[in-house]
Amino acid sequence: MSGRALSQPGSVARESATTDRLAPEAHVAPVPAKQRSNTRRLKAWISGAIVLLLVAAGYYAWQQLKPAGLPAGIAAGNGRLEAIEIDIAAKIAGRINNILVDEGDFVSVGQVLARMDTATLDAQKREAEAQLQRATIAVQTAQRSGDAA
Repeated sequence: MSGRALSQPGSVARESATTDRLAPEAHVAPVPAKQRSNTRRLKAWISGAIVLLLVAAGYYAWQQLKPAGLPAGIAAGNGRLEAIEIDIAAKIAGRINNILVDEGDFVSVGQVLARMDTATLDAQKREAEAQLQRATIAVQTAQRSGDAA
C-alpha cells in the first residue's frame, strides 16, 4: 500500500503524490512555539540545578578535605622574628656526656644545660690525691728521720 493514504477507517484509499516525496519526519506535527519555550525553560532550570548541585558538592568536599588548623600552643602570623644567639662555653675542655635541653628551649640564668664526661677528670683527681699522699708520707718520714738524729 505504499503511496496510498487512508483518511478514515473504512474509507476508500486514494492516491497521494505528496506522501511519496516527503521524508518520514515530515508526517510529524510541528511543536507549538509555546511548548518549545517551556521545554527550553525546563532545560535551563535543570542545567542551573545541576550546576548549583555541583558547586554545593565542591564546597562540601573542600570543607571536608581542607587541612586542620594549627595545634594548641602554636600561633601563625606574618612578620619578622629577631632572635638573639648566645654562644656558651665550658670552663674546662672535655666531652659532653648528656645534653639536658633541646635547641630552641627557653633557659634561665644558672640552669644546667649539659653534663660533661668527668671520667678523665676523676682519674686526674685520683692521681693528684695519690701524689699528695706520697708527698705527705715523704714529709712525715723526713721529720721522723730529723727527730731521730
